Amino acid sequence: MFERYLAKWRVTPAEKPRGMNVTHVTVTKILDFYIARRIDRECIDVKRPRSARPYIEMFFKGTPLNRIRLQACAAYIDARRAGQVRPARGRRSTFIGSDGSIRRELLILRTAARYALKHESICGSDMPLIEAPPEPPSRTVYLTKAEYKLAHETAEGELKDFIALAYYTGARRRAIENLTAGQVDFDGGHIHLQPDNASAKQRRSKKRKPITPIVRPLLPVLTRLTAGRLPNDRLLPKKDYYSPFNRHLKRLGLSAKGFPHILRHTRATHLLQAGASIYDVAKLLGDTTATVERVYGHHSSESLGKKLDEFEEG
Repeated sequence: MFERYLAKWRVTPAEKPRGMNVTHVTVTKILDFYIARRIDRECIDVKRPRSARPYIEMFFKGTPLNRIRLQACAAYIDARRAGQVRPARGRRSTFIGSDGSIRRELLILRTAARYALKHESICGSDMPLIEAPPEPPSRTVYLTKAEYKLAHETAEGELKDFIALAYYTGARRRAIENLTAGQVDFDGGHIHLQPDNASAKQRRSKKRKPITPIVRPLLPVLTRLTAGRLPNDRLLPKKDYYSPFNRHLKRLGLSAKGFPHILRHTRATHLLQAGASIYDVAKLLGDTTATVERVYGHHSSESLGKKLDEFEEG
């Protein structure tokens, strides 16, 4: 009688996993499930998971998920480093993967498997054993004050406005490209980087869009760009500013620094070099203090030299 009473509380494993009616879950099926159910519905940054997928599928093809073990991961890492994994749709001149890219690809596969397990679409016996390369050191490239001045003064038209907006706000490229006149509050002296009509998906993003102050050098730029515009009108022409910025810095001999996100690095670095606190910089960027200290808290050799000279003279 007592055993019969306890029987209804016993948890028994399901005979078949729900969600995927297959005997062996392959890498392709697990990525299809993860991208359709998680990435496309809830994530803002869909480019990285989608760009990682062709390399994973090309190498593992129809391999069952539970057959991916440490040896298979090591083979994938070696093949990617040697440029031997070449997706059919790839347009790149080189397919050699950096450790950062390889790590991201393998972690996306592991995350996809964990997501499917969480939603009971696969069983525990289907889980892979994945080992990725260690996390590479943070990229600490930034423009010196002279380089930023050169890049800004030699730019023309909307590219010059983009550089000024991205630098003084410390915002990411997409936030500047989508900035509207209604997000600029002259009375309060702030720019609301998160628009009022942001979707729930955008508000759940880990890439926070804070309220940033309007500094004096930015005031004439914003006054000119907002003149005669409706609240929903963009301040800049609708286009991707990555390539124009990249070409501009190449012409200046700064091809290694030709990515717009460097303006965010540069703003944080210049503020820290000028004596701003990590807390204030973190508030401006919408990051944690730990992230600012780890990623942006680097100083130029000139600043370090001055401090050492002051130390020796004291």
